[in-house]
Amino acid sequence: MSSKDLAFLDFLLIFLVAVQLGCFDGLVSGQQQLLHYDIHHRDSDEVVRVLGGSGLPMKGTAAYYSVMAARDQHRHRRHAFTFQGGDVTTRIDKLGSLQYARIHIGTPPVPFLVALDTGSDLFWLPCRCKDCATSYTIPPNTVMSLSSYEPGSSSTSVVVRCNSSYCFGDSRRSCPLLAPTPCTYDYSYMSPNTATKGFLVEDFMHLEACGEVVSGFLLEDAAINGFLGLGHAVLDLTSLLSSRGLVPNSFSLCFAPDGSGRVAFGDKGDADQMVTPLLEGSHKRLIT
Repeated sequence: MSSKDLAFLDFLLIFLVAVQLGCFDGLVSGQQQLLHYDIHHRDSDEVVRVLGGSGLPMKGTAAYYSVMAARDQHRHRRHAFTFQGGDVTTRIDKLGSLQYARIHIGTPPVPFLVALDTGSDLFWLPCRCKDCATSYTIPPNTVMSLSSYEPGSSSTSVVVRCNSSYCFGDSRRSCPLLAPTPCTYDYSYMSPNTATKGFLVEDFMHLEACGEVVSGFLLEDAAINGFLGLGHAVLDLTSLLSSRGLVPNSFSLCFAPDGSGRVAFGDKGDADQMVTPLLEGSHKRLIT
């Protein structure tokens, strides 16, 4: 691999489709790469140091698994909603996503702790946010600062305009045709009163979303410092990496018994592994 190729991989670690996590590796497979990084459970020591312990009982006890089961039930009770008003925020003090990863975005790189979600496809970070959290208190009184993505502070950041080929779908419909104005997005999640909206940004060779307004449970334990959607769509991270010829259009999640693990982009798995196909219907859900 040439020095130019190595430099390009370094910039795959930046916002909007350039991602780097704690232990980032680029493994060469022909002309494509296998990109992977570590992920951590919501209640792992790595995440607790940033987000707090949330008062869980000791791991492995009956009380611990009872709490985890109750949280899963809460997650399954979410319903869809329509975003109404960017300045209205409803806080929901419940556990959000269970898996997190640390990424570094921009030039120079800024760290973010983002929630991983296979049920959505948008990758966004708090940006010039009106209602986003700027800090998080770890009981009893330790305050942790949270990063915000500032396009003007990254030398590789470029705002995606309405006349860009990356602006399409719902974003295109809200844009004047071929106008140089920023391409906006408005994204709703399954949790009640939970949404993010802002504008699309291209940083170096990749693209994601920059959330100006975030509401609902995204402000609490879920994704207070960003959200990395792994669902299948045109602008999801795996598809973007694949469209550049960097990795095959696939990813894998591997979990250890303690809840830690690794996510790998471009991983096709072993030839003898068991596979469960995803059935994509018109109801916006992928069913196994």
